[in-house]
Amino acid sequence: MNDFEKPVLSKSTFLRGLQCEKSLYLYKKYYTRRDPIPKERQAAFDRGNRIGAFAHQLFPGGVDCRPGGPRQYRKAVEKTQKCLQDGVEVIYEAAFIANRILIYVDILVKKPDGWYAYEVKSSTRVSPVHVLDASLQYYVLENAGIQLQDFNLAYINTRYVRDGEVDPHQLFRFESVKQKVLSNWDFVEKNVAQLMDVLQEPYIPERRIGPQCSEPYDCDFRGTCWREVPERPVFEIGGMPKKELFELYHMGVRRLVDIGPNIELKPNQRLLVEAEKKGTPIINKAAIKAFLEGLNYPLLLIDFESFMPPIPRYNGTRPYQQLPFLFSLHRIDSPGATATVDDFLAEPGVDPRQEVLAAFLRLTAGNGDILAFDARMESQAIEKLIQFDPSHKSELTQRLKRIKDLQEPFINRHYIAPGMKSGASLKNALAGLVPDFDYDGEVANGWMASALYSNLQREEDMFKRLEGQEALRAYCHLDTLAMVRILEALEEAVA
Repeated sequence: MNDFEKPVLSKSTFLRGLQCEKSLYLYKKYYTRRDPIPKERQAAFDRGNRIGAFAHQLFPGGVDCRPGGPRQYRKAVEKTQKCLQDGVEVIYEAAFIANRILIYVDILVKKPDGWYAYEVKSSTRVSPVHVLDASLQYYVLENAGIQLQDFNLAYINTRYVRDGEVDPHQLFRFESVKQKVLSNWDFVEKNVAQLMDVLQEPYIPERRIGPQCSEPYDCDFRGTCWREVPERPVFEIGGMPKKELFELYHMGVRRLVDIGPNIELKPNQRLLVEAEKKGTPIINKAAIKAFLEGLNYPLLLIDFESFMPPIPRYNGTRPYQQLPFLFSLHRIDSPGATATVDDFLAEPGVDPRQEVLAAFLRLTAGNGDILAFDARMESQAIEKLIQFDPSHKSELTQRLKRIKDLQEPFINRHYIAPGMKSGASLKNALAGLVPDFDYDGEVANGWMASALYSNLQREEDMFKRLEGQEALRAYCHLDTLAMVRILEALEEAVA
C-alpha cells in the first residue's frame, strides 16, 4: 500500500470512534458542527504539549519531525523517513502512515538492541485509554516496518520534589505496555476495519445519547446530539448512575417534573423533584435560622485560588502540588451592614506562598468567623501554609478554628429551590437563590483562573500581565460576592 495515501484515522479519531461511531462520523464529515473548544480543554491540550516538549530532555539531541500544521503530515512522514535512512537515533514526534492511519510517536529511540517508543502523558498514572492509544501506535509502527523492542508510557511522578533544576529522569515514571498492546492487536485490527466501514456509509450512524457522551471524554458534538434535551432534564438528579438516568430519559422521563412517585429516589433527590414541581423553594426555616444565628461578626467571606504546575516551578514543591496564589475577602461588620472587599494576588514568577500567607494573616486578624463555601477546601489551603512555614502555626491554627461553612445549609438540604441541581456547589446554590448572578468575565471558573495564572508565569508583555491580573481579581471577587448574595438570600428567606 502507498505509505503516503491520505490517512483516514489517527490516534485521536480512533479513540473517538471507539467512544462513539456517530461522533467520529460527524468529526470527519460535518466538522463545522463541532462545539467550540472550552478554554479549560484548550488549556489542558497546551499543558500536555509543554510536558511532551519537556520530556525531550530524557533523550536529548534528537530531531523534531512535528509538522508545521495539521495538513503538513506528508512533510512530517518524509522527514521521519529521512531520519531513519540517515541513522538518527532519537526522533521526536516521529510520523508514520500505515493502513491509512497516521500516528505521531512522542519519542522514538534507537538503542543497541533496536527501537523503543515512548509516549508522554501529563497524567499521574496509566489509564486504559492510554493503553488503547499505545496499542494503535504499535499496530501502525509494526505495519510500517518498525519492530519495537519495547513501548513505554511516561507519566508524572508526584513523589518527586524539586531541588535545584528539574530532573526529567525523576519527574517522569515509565511503564512498559508492550505485552498489553500485543494482546490488543486483534481488537485494534477489528475496530480499525469497522471504523473505516462506518466512514464509508452515506448516512450519519444512529446512536442515542448515553453515557458514551462523556466517557471517557466529553464529546464536542453535544450541541448536535443534545438539541432535543429539555431544560431541567432528568440528568440533574445527582447520586444516580448515568446508565439509570439515560434509561429513564429514553423511557420518556425527560424532565425533573416528569419523575413520578413510582420512581425510587433518595429523600434529598425527592425534595429536589418536589421543589421543581411546586415551582417554589422548600425551606427548613428553623435550621437556617439556627445556622445564621450561630455566625459571629465581623464575618470574613473568603475564597482561595490555587494553581498546580505539573512541572514544579519552585524548590521544595512536587508536581501538581496546590499552590495558593490569590484570595478574595468580603467583610461584613454586622448584620445588615454593607460588605467591603479586599484581596491579594501574588506576583507571577515567584513562589506565591510566603506573600499569600503574610497577606492572609494581616487581613484576617482579629475576631469573627471566617466564612467559606466548602470550608474543607479553604481549610486545606491553610493547613498547607502551615506545612510551608511552621513558624506561623499558632496564628494559622487560630484562623482554622474560626472557619465556618456556608455550604452547610445546602449539604443538609435545608434550602432546595427550582433551578438547583442535586450537588451543593456554589453555582448550584446561586441557581436557586440568586439566579440572575452572572460570572461574566474573561475567567468563569477556578480551572480557568489556574490556567491563566500559569500562563502569566511566562508572559513577558507587561500590559498582558496587568490585564490577566485584573481578570483574576475580578473573578475571585465574584466568588466571595456570590457568597454575600447567598447569605443575604438566606437571611431574607427566614426574615
